[in-house]
Amino acid sequence: MSSRQEIDFAALSESLEQTMSTAGVSTAFITIAIGYLITVLTTPPELTPVNFLIFTLLQVLYCAVLWWLARKHLSDRLVALAVVVLSILAVATVWLGLTGLQWDWLLYLVTISVYFMAFSLRTAIIAGVLLYLSMVVNDGFLDQWQWSHIYPSLLSLLSAYAFVAVFSLVLRKLSIQKERAETLLHQLEASNAELEEAHRQLQKYASEFNWKLSANCRSVILLAQSLKSPKRVAWLRSPCKKCAMPSQPCAPQVSRRSP
Repeated sequence: MSSRQEIDFAALSESLEQTMSTAGVSTAFITIAIGYLITVLTTPPELTPVNFLIFTLLQVLYCAVLWWLARKHLSDRLVALAVVVLSILAVATVWLGLTGLQWDWLLYLVTISVYFMAFSLRTAIIAGVLLYLSMVVNDGFLDQWQWSHIYPSLLSLLSAYAFVAVFSLVLRKLSIQKERAETLLHQLEASNAELEEAHRQLQKYASEFNWKLSANCRSVILLAQSLKSPKRVAWLRSPCKKCAMPSQPCAPQVSRRSP
């Protein structure tokens, strides 16, 4: 297991599905639905069939890309492409406010959460700042650059951005730590299995060694007992008359009787 302190972008495709858990994805979809309802219900009489259809289409596309990003094992390029598409859809949806639609700022919060769960900390901060600047420009156009009206909304949204970013970052870190703990657990189980196998082999070798040692000791004892007998000693020292071998007797002659 690697000992790097930060998770690089290449490892995103392996950990993104675990990071965006079922609860996190459900929360994102619920937030998108709430923002959609608030925009539709508070827009009339400026709501027209054209901007309503465009707004609904953008919301559906955003949900489809988010589901695809959370449920599929994607490469790093596809993940980057999916996040860029989400950013474009979010900006386009918010800029529909120029047509009279209510400003859907909740979609920006979901996009910020995706940044901090998908990218490294540095990349997520840069992308979040760019998204926030686009929101400032959009809010400026909507309020005709009256900064007395823009400042309160921007400050309140900045605090919401910070909360969502920190929460998403903590969620990602917890998921990474959980994945590392599971990897360590699997390695520990494999090491225990190897240790048990080595213990069985050691017991087998010890049993074989004890058996051979017992057999050798038994042979030495029998040899020592045989050497204590004078007849045996004399027999060992006297050569055989037939085969002239001093260490072993010749084969006994078997007498055969005629039938």
